[in-house]
Amino acid sequence: MKENFIKHFISTLSLLFLLMVSYNSYSQKNKCIIYFKDGTTVTGLGKMKVNGDVKFKLNKDTESINYAQVLIDKIKTSEYVFLDTYKYVITTDGFSSWLKVIIEGNTTLYQREPSNYYYSGSITPITNYYVSHKGDSNIFKITSEGISTNFKKAASNFFKDCPILVEKINSKEFTKDDIEKVVKFYNNNCSNAESATTSITN
Repeated sequence: MKENFIKHFISTLSLLFLLMVSYNSYSQKNKCIIYFKDGTTVTGLGKMKVNGDVKFKLNKDTESINYAQVLIDKIKTSEYVFLDTYKYVITTDGFSSWLKVIIEGNTTLYQREPSNYYYSGSITPITNYYVSHKGDSNIFKITSEGISTNFKKAASNFFKDCPILVEKINSKEFTKDDIEKVVKFYNNNCSNAESATTSITN
């Protein structure tokens, strides 16, 4: 019993530490480009806030400005060299946050930044992936890395207008680990030519 208590205590402390690290990395200001819905842009240092707003300054010596989420189309930001694209969305499972755009096309693939969950007695890093069809405001959770989910059912339903892709999913030619390949296949083979896949790299 004592050993179980110690294991639980250590796991709890580890989870708190990881959450603190995650919060600090999320809250720091990084170089960014903000793309507004009116077509204008601004470049400087920014911090994405949990409510969708962005705290921005032109450089480290200027005053901060708070831009409301409703004004922003997307933001490109990075702590390092390459800029990642993020959009603030509300998903069908009720989650609202900045999601990283991995692939953009007739179907867009989003990634929720990895989080650490206490799952099955241990701390497990979870990465959730979401998809949406072009012109559709609904953004669906399609799979998760780190835990078991019914990818085959969810993907077959979402991509049901492409029988050849559904067949590949049901035969396990494509699995949950191939989500990027699945979206690229759909965009390149099951949708209009003008909606071909664009991988977001910078």
